[in-house]
Amino acid sequence: PPFGESPSSPTGEERYYNSVDLIVTTTNNSVTVLFNEFEDGSTFTLVPTNTTLGTGYTFINTNATFYDYREGKQVQATEIDVAALSDWLVNSGGYSLNLVSQTETGHGLNSIYVNDLRPAAGNLTAVRVVNGTSLPSSGQTLTTPLPLYIKGNFNAPDLTPGSTNTSLTVPASLAADAITILSPNWNDSWNSTTVLSSRGAVNTTVNAAFLAGIVPSVTTSAGVEHYSGGVENFPRFLENWSSSTLTYNGSMVAMFPSRYANSFWIAPGTYYNPPTRKWAFDSNFLSMNRLPPATPQVRKTQRGTWGIVAASNN
Repeated sequence: PPFGESPSSPTGEERYYNSVDLIVTTTNNSVTVLFNEFEDGSTFTLVPTNTTLGTGYTFINTNATFYDYREGKQVQATEIDVAALSDWLVNSGGYSLNLVSQTETGHGLNSIYVNDLRPAAGNLTAVRVVNGTSLPSSGQTLTTPLPLYIKGNFNAPDLTPGSTNTSLTVPASLAADAITILSPNWNDSWNSTTVLSSRGAVNTTVNAAFLAGIVPSVTTSAGVEHYSGGVENFPRFLENWSSSTLTYNGSMVAMFPSRYANSFWIAPGTYYNPPTRKWAFDSNFLSMNRLPPATPQVRKTQRGTWGIVAASNN
């Protein structure tokens, strides 16, 4: 949030930073995790580490690097391992915090804000989520002001290509500067010289709401036209998906122009080939009880019916 903004202000109340359960911050020297005790930005508690290795947290990795062919940049990412997070929530340090969250908010820890503050130096700083086929039972929202990459299946108890069966999924959303889907076949060793034909994708399923930026359609001052890619390319791709299907059930919301991953979309055949798109709206989102954790709210005043009130001397 901007310096000086009150978390209890109308805008402050809707910021993910103030409404999520955990805030992960990466710097050159450390990784810190804060517990947002009342989900209102008023009380933050430092979360104890649960390992002496790496970042100090078994579910966080800061050594993930890979190449983004659309942006033409090497990516350095803070990586959230969902399987390790789920284990942390029921064992070790996360168990007690989960109980506190259930007492204070009525649900387990189910939302995370991640910000990687490491300078990019010509690269792209980002966040990636991995091992997310199964999510914590209370759901999962992952949000960041940076570009976000999903590696592999996400919230996908049913991996049947094209399946719209979301009866066993949990409420989930991903919010970021831009969202890129990497299939389970993605290999971090691929680099700028790895040709598209060697980057074959495999069938992938993602069930979550997307809130992200886009690079809008525009005509430059030189008269060059650039297309945003449309809704079919709102989630980005970097692989050859020609023989594979992306199954997606959710809801997509374009929020703003991307600030960081801001290279223009280029037609297929250059840095990606599109998947067979089996996409559907997740009807779970029609129920308030099935909305993703920390879903932003929009309030409006609606005039009701007029009534005549009798005059009174009182």
